[in-house]
Amino acid sequence: MFRNVLTGAAALLLSAAFVPHAQAQSVAGAYLAGRHAAVQSDYSEAARYYAEALARDSNNVELIESTVLSYLSLGRVEQAVPLARVLEQKNETSQVARMVITADLAAREEYTTLLERESDSEGIGPWVDGLVKAWAHVGKGDVSAAVVAFDALSKEAGMQGFVMYHKALALASVGDFEGAEEIFGEAAAGAAGQTRRGVMAHAVVLAQLERHDEALTVLRSSFGEATDPELDQMIAALEAKEPLP
Repeated sequence: MFRNVLTGAAALLLSAAFVPHAQAQSVAGAYLAGRHAAVQSDYSEAARYYAEALARDSNNVELIESTVLSYLSLGRVEQAVPLARVLEQKNETSQVARMVITADLAAREEYTTLLERESDSEGIGPWVDGLVKAWAHVGKGDVSAAVVAFDALSKEAGMQGFVMYHKALALASVGDFEGAEEIFGEAAAGAAGQTRRGVMAHAVVLAQLERHDEALTVLRSSFGEATDPELDQMIAALEAKEPLP
């Protein structure tokens, strides 16, 4: 009996999810269609269906959060912000909503507000919150406070390499290329420094120090012949001793 119920429920879910837009007139139909689209990573359709369901049930917290997540997945933070703030006003614990609000505050350079947000009630998670606050200090121009924050966070188990990578980027962003190179050169950035983005950042730091040959060595030892147009452009600039932005 239980098996038959599950089978019937699954069939209902699939049939509802494939209902054309014109037929998805109920909240449930639009919700299921949005959920199916989200599972298929079709966030544009997911956002459309969730928004349709939300128009009929505007206080549904699950629908609000699902819509926020779809907008965030599309990179449409500005559309997600009002809904994320609704969740915050309802005192709902939503990591997705907190991510959106944090991204919006950072985009608007409201660094003081980011520093003042309470981790327990307004934060995303301990590690992310720590990085956000360290970068907020950089945004305010307080590099000393940022370094203290990065160093404190790097003591967390499993976090050292990733945090040191961020510290290197932060130092480079304020022109301390020597400090950034010390981190990259000593492999203190760990696995994060060995990613494509990390290797490219290291090459840029070396180029800013006019160590073009070393930058080329870093790129070639990491990528060999497996380059792409962006890497080829970097290599050409380094060979010509031209500065990298």
